[in-house]
Amino acid sequence: MHIALDAMGSDNAPYVEVEGAVLASLDRKCKISLVGNEEILKKELEKYPKRGDIEIIHASEYITMDDQPVNALRQKKDSSLLVALRKLKYGEVDAVVSAGNTGAVMVGARLVLGVIPGISRPAIAQALPTRGGRVVLLDLGANVDCESHHLYDFAYMGMAYSKYALGVENPRVGLI
Repeated sequence: MHIALDAMGSDNAPYVEVEGAVLASLDRKCKISLVGNEEILKKELEKYPKRGDIEIIHASEYITMDDQPVNALRQKKDSSLLVALRKLKYGEVDAVVSAGNTGAVMVGARLVLGVIPGISRPAIAQALPTRGGRVVLLDLGANVDCESHHLYDFAYMGMAYSKYALGVENPRVGLI
């Protein structure tokens, strides 16, 4: 698996992102592309002489937590988030991870990647451990005004993720 990591968007970037990438690269068999300011990322990565397959992809801009998502995406075309999402769109990576501005991640993903046919809105999901396995929760705050058909879409996406990513044969749906 090849993961693009938006290394510049969080409050404490890029320190925790680089540390997490190094730990993941040593624990898992995957390639990680740190996306962000090359000079800053190189300096931070040098602190970790032992690491797995990690590369740096330069992006000259980044979106902060204080940025308005739509404005930031329009104005910061070379942001670490958009560069990472474009890598996913063109099949150069298998996944994108960001601890940055949630609104910008949602809007950026929708603009760059689009939505699944038949699904009206994307959702943020999280798989959580339970005594009986894992449960998938969605939407985790990205959509504040939902109608019944949005909840149906979220249930459908959660069932699909549970079945195909987590291997749950007959996923159940609940409303909290």
